[in-house]
Amino acid sequence: MKKVYALIFLCFCVVSSLQAQTTIYAYRNWQQSNPVNVQKGPVKFSSDNLGVVELIADQSTLGAVYAGTYFNYKWYAQVTKPGTQSSLEGLYTVDMNDGTRTLISTNGVHLVEMTYDYTTNTMYGIKMEPNI
Repeated sequence: MKKVYALIFLCFCVVSSLQAQTTIYAYRNWQQSNPVNVQKGPVKFSSDNLGVVELIADQSTLGAVYAGTYFNYKWYAQVTKPGTQSSLEGLYTVDMNDGTRTLISTNGVHLVEMTYDYTTNTMYGIKMEPNI
């Protein structure tokens, strides 16, 4: 019976080790534990250790990202002007290795979210209308 338990435990360990950890990328504009002095910018963390968040680049003095999506090995982000929450600065790509921003366009409307549909090769954005 001990051999059966040992075999089950060994199978569990093998299956657990086969599950690949995933690196998750995000953009931090706010932090509950430090809302006043938060370091803003792109971050990454592992799916097997969600509590350890690594800041890729401190972008506290730059405009904030309020909408973004990932497509074809690039992260696209709409950025507001520094110190504002709604004045659009532009659409950028953000290098998730070092946080470098590359401006694509200064045209557009303020979005609250973006996504990419791989089946139609279309990028979508959601615009919030003000309350009347």
